[in-house]
Amino acid sequence: PSVPLQLEEDYPIDPIELYAFYLGMSINTRQRGLHLQYYLSFPVQYTLEQREVILSSFRRGLYRSLPASIAQSDYAQNFHVSSIGTEPAAFAASLIEEIDDPPTKEGKAFSVFDFGGGTTDFAFGFWRKASPEKLEEWGNYAVIEHFSPSGDVHLGGEIILWKLAYRIYEQNISLMRSKKIPFVQPPNETPIEGMEILLDKGHIAQNNVLIMMEKFRPLWERKGDSFSNNEGISISLRDYRGILYTLEIFIRIEELEEWVSQRIYQGVQNFIFALYNAFKGRNVGEQIDVFLAGNASRSPFVQLLFGLEIHGETESFSKRYLEEEKVRTCHELLQHIWKDGRPRLHVHPLRTDEGSALNCKTGVALGMLSLTPGKGLLEKSDSGIEEQPPFSIFVGFKWGPVFHCVLKQNQAYHVWKSMGGISLSGTFLLYYSFSPLSVMGDTRQLKMKRLRFDVGKDKLFVFIRAIGPYSIEVCVSDTIKIAADGGMQHQTFTFHP
Repeated sequence: PSVPLQLEEDYPIDPIELYAFYLGMSINTRQRGLHLQYYLSFPVQYTLEQREVILSSFRRGLYRSLPASIAQSDYAQNFHVSSIGTEPAAFAASLIEEIDDPPTKEGKAFSVFDFGGGTTDFAFGFWRKASPEKLEEWGNYAVIEHFSPSGDVHLGGEIILWKLAYRIYEQNISLMRSKKIPFVQPPNETPIEGMEILLDKGHIAQNNVLIMMEKFRPLWERKGDSFSNNEGISISLRDYRGILYTLEIFIRIEELEEWVSQRIYQGVQNFIFALYNAFKGRNVGEQIDVFLAGNASRSPFVQLLFGLEIHGETESFSKRYLEEEKVRTCHELLQHIWKDGRPRLHVHPLRTDEGSALNCKTGVALGMLSLTPGKGLLEKSDSGIEEQPPFSIFVGFKWGPVFHCVLKQNQAYHVWKSMGGISLSGTFLLYYSFSPLSVMGDTRQLKMKRLRFDVGKDKLFVFIRAIGPYSIEVCVSDTIKIAADGGMQHQTFTFHP
């Protein structure tokens, strides 16, 4: 008889491995049979190290879910867990096949706006026939070739809901302060003045966040319960000691809706600017297909910004912003920055019909099945699926009030770029941003990093290069050009989104 796998007493607990184990136990049943080959997709911005950690955990968890008689037999040699495709590319593959759009030799341009719960990913590429002259494309009928992936790391449905709850907490700050109700500050938000002691990450604060998010989810999803400005809303929250209070809070709906609309609009602006940078200088033809993905793309405001028709009670709310020229549609934004030879955008709405096998939940999975070996559909990336994702931030310096961007998204790695001279004070102010709007003159999202170097009496130049998706290396030199291994006083920094 086979001997079951044994774990050492000091074996560390890995939540991802445990999840993969239970997933394998659900997949491999008497009715479904045993499966030995597994494929995972990852968001665009996941680093190579993050992907490998997750893959390793899944390999261990799935392997241990197999019956011992299989895991310790020759069949185990066929066990395989690997990554295949990025999530936006997989979603595009499923949609392209669904709309029955045959590939051409020149290729058809496409883009994906994947508005998920945690982040928003952008993907751009061409859908074309495979070239029999190229060895790597031999034996395939079509190729999905994508490039310049990017995204908005702070735009996600659940992130918006968290920040919405934070603003409601701030609108009722006097009540929250009197009852000493703790809360978790969302990422990239400024702390409420005088409330720093109640903004923590403890379990009581986290529980209050979840309660607030669920209470006001209808306000974000615009369905179910409705709220009004003059009506008190009852909610139960705990103070820092764990004592439960039933509170009556009030909200300013127009202010919250204004913030949500502007935040989504900022994300769409980032997408259009990234689309322009990805396709400029390429032969895109007359049209770029835009596929909406992710549950948060159901938002009527997203649909309005992409020029889709909306109906119901949200119609008057959304059109208010266009009529008052608070926002522009994606077509107007592209027209503003792409002057000559501009293609038109053909936006494909998110599939929400229950009768279709393809929707926002199944699209990535079905697309991954289309990309598995032997299906005849090949995915190609400018950086390669197994390589590090591209550089994802904008870095430069300010000369007066003007921001000069030296490193942009998708910048090649390990290539030195000059930042100009450094004054005799030895201080250099480095500026960075995660938003492409910073390059277009919107400096509100710029962040500053103060660098110090030993200068002496020599004239020194500052050089910078990208070494990771969010990492840079900075050095100084007394020459106007430096070799790959040149420079002095090297410093490395990682800017977390």
